[in-house]
Amino acid sequence: MPTAKPAYRRGDVIYVPFRYAELTGGKVRPAVVVSSAAFYTAEGCYIVAAVTSDVAASGPLSYQIMDLMAAGLSVPSVVRPVLLTLSPEVMGRQLGTLMPADVEGVAHCLRQALELT
Repeated sequence: MPTAKPAYRRGDVIYVPFRYAELTGGKVRPAVVVSSAAFYTAEGCYIVAAVTSDVAASGPLSYQIMDLMAAGLSVPSVVRPVLLTLSPEVMGRQLGTLMPADVEGVAHCLRQALELT
C-alpha cells in the first residue's frame, strides 16, 4: 500500500485515459477525482468521474460545473456518473480544482446515481 501523500485530492480535474463503455476504444478526457485520501491510502488508486462538454446530451444524474475557471475548463461542462478507477501512473496533468459547491453538487449526483440517498 502507498505510504506517500496522494498527488491528487477529491475535486481535482485531471486528464485521464477513458475507455468507451463498449470497450471499442477510448480517449484522453478530463475527469474529476471523486475518491478520498483515505481511499488512496488504502487502495493506492483514485476513483474519477467523467467530464464532458456535451452538455446537451447529459442526463438527469449529471452535474453542470458552475465555476469553469477554477476547474481549468474553457467550455461549459458536466460531470457524468461514469466512474473509473485508475492508478496514479496513468493519470495526466491537472487542469484545475472544483470549488466546494461544485464538489458537493457532484457528490449529490453520485449519491443519486448509486442510490445512496
